[in-house]
Amino acid sequence: MVDEDISDEKKAWKEAYFSDNKKMGFLKKIKTAIFHPNDFFELVREEKIHETIKFYGILCVIGLILSLISEKVSGIAVSLPISKMVFSFISGLVFSLVTVAIIHLFVKLLKGKGNFYDTLKANIYSVIPLFVLNVLLSPLIIFLNLRILKSTSFSFFIIIIIIFFLGIVLAGLSYSVYLLVGGLSKYHKISKKRALLAVCLPIILIMILVVVLLVGSAVWFNRVTSGLSNMSLERSEQLYCAMAAISIRNATCNCDGSINISVSNIGTANITMDKVQISYNNGMNVSLIDLPSTEFLEPGKSSSFIARNFNCRAYKISAITVFDKNCKLVGDFITEEYIDYEKC
Repeated sequence: MVDEDISDEKKAWKEAYFSDNKKMGFLKKIKTAIFHPNDFFELVREEKIHETIKFYGILCVIGLILSLISEKVSGIAVSLPISKMVFSFISGLVFSLVTVAIIHLFVKLLKGKGNFYDTLKANIYSVIPLFVLNVLLSPLIIFLNLRILKSTSFSFFIIIIIIFFLGIVLAGLSYSVYLLVGGLSKYHKISKKRALLAVCLPIILIMILVVVLLVGSAVWFNRVTSGLSNMSLERSEQLYCAMAAISIRNATCNCDGSINISVSNIGTANITMDKVQISYNNGMNVSLIDLPSTEFLEPGKSSSFIARNFNCRAYKISAITVFDKNCKLVGDFITEEYIDYEKC
């Protein structure tokens, strides 16, 4: 008997909240969603889709008007063509439908029983807390815009108001999620835990996707910039080597087998020599000799150095090549007849 009395009381209460043809008005829907969230979605369960869309349209129009008033009063209004405003509205509508479709997909994956309209209805009516906050906080938003625009620095009072504002917005967002979870749970006949999971999973996956895309973009950008840097370095080295040139003026074979080599920089770039390559036995064998010290040679200058660790008296030299730190500089090919042998 007690359960029947409670059921009759709920039924009477439900009928009291409906006007003619079992339709709640705009303000009554807002009041019921805010103060009776557990019963609200049951009250609008039989509502036709055009009524839900009309409610959403009224929310959008009022929100747009409040936004325009706020910008106008703050002096930061930007006049947009009607075409751009319509485009913005349609873009927002498409984004909302895509969001609803994603949530509906996860609801179905979690064994939801309802249809797409049920998911759409729960999403539309879940924005009521945010709409109410937008209406109530519009004067505060206008006040903050005016104070921030007229002030060169934030005062402690403004900071407190901003923190309070963010806290209220977070509370409204949490209440909207609570309404959405309740609506999905009721219409799709799933637990509230599954409904919450259906709402949170897309957000988590999108965040993971964003992180992956950001990391992938960073890696790709690093590779591209590294490749461009290497290409730039390679081109600069090619340009440098094209401007560098050396001439071997003479070579003297000393009694100890070392070679005195005199070179001249006949190019337009500085040369830093660090190795000498000596080919012998008609070029079939090569000996690479490190210079005892790095030799720096400016354009038009000449220098002499000694190449050791090679017995110039034991082998027939066919060519001498001087290496720069960045590129190989081929000097004059020296045959044995052009090498001066020191008398020992």
